[in-house]
Amino acid sequence: DRGAAIGYVYEKHLALDTARRVEQLLKKEGLKVIMTRTTDVFITLGGRVAIANQTPNCIFVSLHFNSGDSSAATGIETFALSPQGSSSTFMGQRTSDYAQFSGNNQDGANIALATAVHGQVIHRFKVVDRGIKRARWTVLTGCQKPGILFEGGFVTSPSDCRYIASDNYRKALSDAIADAIVNYRRALGQQRVQR
Repeated sequence: DRGAAIGYVYEKHLALDTARRVEQLLKKEGLKVIMTRTTDVFITLGGRVAIANQTPNCIFVSLHFNSGDSSAATGIETFALSPQGSSSTFMGQRTSDYAQFSGNNQDGANIALATAVHGQVIHRFKVVDRGIKRARWTVLTGCQKPGILFEGGFVTSPSDCRYIASDNYRKALSDAIADAIVNYRRALGQQRVQR
């Protein structure tokens, strides 16, 4: 699944490259990192969630690059799971959306992780801030761990695609994501000490 694409620029390559960079940065910080994929293979959405759910004491960060119906769509957005009883801000309110799904009992951690990553990226780059949103993407609904889905820009936007395709941008983006994860972990450690 190549994901979002424009010409020969494929989301699958950009996301894997970014994830591998984040992996190396987190390992340098002494964190254990489990990748859902390390090569150009297809892992189902459910398979990705299963890996997270089988890993004790972890967070789940799903890295993506966006696509839009219009080349004018641009910017960074981060998704956290919609909690039980609330609708998805992405899809609009639907009866089945807020009534059928239970959430994952990690709402506070989901939002804290989303805020850490999104805030760090927006702080470092002059890009459109599309915000932190609530959604029930498959990789979020099945996950029993704190998790987010991060969109690092629009492949379908000529302006976004120019910087997304840049090695320097993906390096800087990876630095920001890794720093945010380390800060999130430190905050959790301090919270445990204060209890």
